[in-house]
Amino acid sequence: GVLWNMHEEVESAMPEPSPNADFQAYPDGFPIVDWGYWEEVNPAVIGWVTIPGTNIDLPIVQGPQDDPDYYLSHDVYKNRNANGCPYLDAECAELGLLSRNSVIFAHHSSNGAMFSSLANYSDASFAAEHPRILLQTPDWKATLTPRMVSIVDASKEPKQVVFQDDAEYAEWWADKSARATLDLDSEDVPARTYSFVTCSY
Repeated sequence: GVLWNMHEEVESAMPEPSPNADFQAYPDGFPIVDWGYWEEVNPAVIGWVTIPGTNIDLPIVQGPQDDPDYYLSHDVYKNRNANGCPYLDAECAELGLLSRNSVIFAHHSSNGAMFSSLANYSDASFAAEHPRILLQTPDWKATLTPRMVSIVDASKEPKQVVFQDDAEYAEWWADKSARATLDLDSEDVPARTYSFVTCSY
């Protein structure tokens, strides 16, 4: 009887599980984001990226045009932080995450923070085991499919986020595909591209 009473006391002392702890609370796999909270924390928060099976479950902020690299050294709370925060390139500010090529940067940290797991996509088996990137904003959700992985020299790789027309975009896509380190499924040109960028060691 004593053991049972002790068990009951322990059970009653356990906190209620967070609704986020129950995967069935969001059967589509998207975490529940409190957009109102993040709007108060930092109005620059424009989206959220989740890669199931990794520790990437992070807010995305819009990089400011007057200081494009601000979030390389500041976190989502605007505190100085070497880990930084994932941010959308300042040149994408006009259309945000609906840009033709949304370029999203974050650090590859030795502690595994931020976009560190992204570097593993150069391994074909890792890419096969992580076939979905979940992107959401206050207005929409999208399940992205990794199409190609490129390890490049950042100092020599031109960045393009704006295209004159569909033909220029298709030409850009074909060039990226031809030079990809790992081609997962680049045959069809997508309507738009999300380029997740981190360091590779």
